[in-house]
Amino acid sequence: MKKRYYLAAAVCFVLLSLGHSVKADAAQIQAVEQAKGHVVKGTVLDEQGQPIIGATVMQKGTKKATVTDLDGHFTLSDVTGPVVVSYIGYKDQVVKATGENITVNLKEDAGLLDEVVVTGYGTQKKASLTSAITQIKGDDVYKDRGVTNTAVALQGEVPGLTVTRSSTRPGQEGAAMAIRGDISVNGSASPLIIIDGIVGSMDEFNSINGDDIDNISVLKDASAAIYGSRAAAGVILVTTKRGKQGKAQIKYDGSISCTINGIQPPITTNREWLDMFYEAQYNDAAALTGLTDPDAIKQKINWWIFNSDWFSGPTADANDIDPDTGQPRIYKGESLFNALREGKTLTLNINQYVHRYAPDTYIMDYLYGQATSQKHNLSISGADAKFGYRLSLGYENAKSQLKPAYDGQKKWSARFNGDYQATDRLKLQTNISFEKRSVQSPSTDVGAGSYDPWLWPVYNQYGQPYDTFSGQRNPIGGLTEGGTAKWQLSTLRASLRGDYDLGFITKGLSVNGTAAFKRVEKNVSTTKLPIKYYDWVGTQYGQTRNAPGSMSETFDRWDNLTFEALVNYITAPLSRSTASWPWQV
Repeated sequence: MKKRYYLAAAVCFVLLSLGHSVKADAAQIQAVEQAKGHVVKGTVLDEQGQPIIGATVMQKGTKKATVTDLDGHFTLSDVTGPVVVSYIGYKDQVVKATGENITVNLKEDAGLLDEVVVTGYGTQKKASLTSAITQIKGDDVYKDRGVTNTAVALQGEVPGLTVTRSSTRPGQEGAAMAIRGDISVNGSASPLIIIDGIVGSMDEFNSINGDDIDNISVLKDASAAIYGSRAAAGVILVTTKRGKQGKAQIKYDGSISCTINGIQPPITTNREWLDMFYEAQYNDAAALTGLTDPDAIKQKINWWIFNSDWFSGPTADANDIDPDTGQPRIYKGESLFNALREGKTLTLNINQYVHRYAPDTYIMDYLYGQATSQKHNLSISGADAKFGYRLSLGYENAKSQLKPAYDGQKKWSARFNGDYQATDRLKLQTNISFEKRSVQSPSTDVGAGSYDPWLWPVYNQYGQPYDTFSGQRNPIGGLTEGGTAKWQLSTLRASLRGDYDLGFITKGLSVNGTAAFKRVEKNVSTTKLPIKYYDWVGTQYGQTRNAPGSMSETFDRWDNLTFEALVNYITAPLSRSTASWPWQV
């Protein structure tokens, strides 16, 4: 009887174990299936039940996304979590991905549709906007960014606007903009820039204090036609901030940012470079001579500068004596190569010069490093029923990562925007601003890198630029002693605008007039100074560069007067029931 009980208990244990195993396997399969995700299909509709074309459907927290087709349908594969459905002018909606056909009804974002967009012919509510115009807030342009260049800050922020630059050096980025690509096969064309109603240049656009920008509108289609042929490549409208209703507000914004070297291409060590040099010379000797014996091939190796009388000779170290001759050891050919490969620092007397070998001298460490930049903005603003104002001051100092010499720019700005409600029908506005950029950089060897392997020091024992190879190959000398290039750009703008409401004639009728003055001054000065290079003990080596030196200076000034008068007539928007489109006016 006991044996039967034991046998029954064993059978039950086995069955329970199999049951747990089956459950565990099922749980693992379910977990794997959940990790793989599933396909979500659905339809996106508006509040009237009409399909929304081009709505974005994205898995939350990822970049996995798709858009709806002409019927508002979408299919999103490999979904492992909730999805977010979004469309311009509508509130985002988060829905649970069930894997079945789902219907999403988006609701209009009234606050977003009521936003005022600056256009070439005034302002419009976003809800009634039919033109290809994109607007971005000034605070969003510079949000979480350490840049001080407005064009660079716009990179990737506006659809259809391409921003390129040829350098990261502050003040000399070489930024360029194009709206919807180039408009001519003969070359590129830049959009027209309008700053508070006054035509500006790319330099002026970049000199604006970012804290003063209220919004930037990019006009991409016929909405820019009001500016004529100059707007063939599109228009960028910049509107600065003004005082808002309420008590006076004092605001300070400041930041300090550091720029460090990012991803750098890997470079060889001194020993690795010499090993590759030897392998290349060995293979060349074998190919040129047809020899196969390693020792015979080694005898034919070209030791290049290691075997030259210019760069090999007796040591200047009194303690480095050749035991066979009792004289200072001579390093030449293979012996010099092996000494440098082992990392020895050598001082050699060669002809009338003292040469120095300092392996593992990486000139890039001397050229580039950390750069610290800062910017500060102070403003006071306020408004009541009659008068509004905003006064701001700004300062920026941005540097590049060039270590031996100053390479960067400083900016100063001051701006006053005022509004005055003179009568119930007459409103006056004024804008006065001054911006100054001062850019400085070395005039010689900017962008020059290392010509040679890292066998020689950058400075001699007296801190002078060292070069005993050709007398002009060390870029440190050009950067520190070759002179400077400076240019300053100052921009003064002043404008007065008056708006008069003619509603007593007919509702929606008004006239406005603007008078504006702009003065831009640009001063460029460049000095080229003689550059000398020295051996280890301070003897000049080679010819003097930039001799006898030069200096040039140019001064340009542009004055611009703008007068504008417009008659405006704004009709009331059609009701939603009579409009063919929800945004029609």
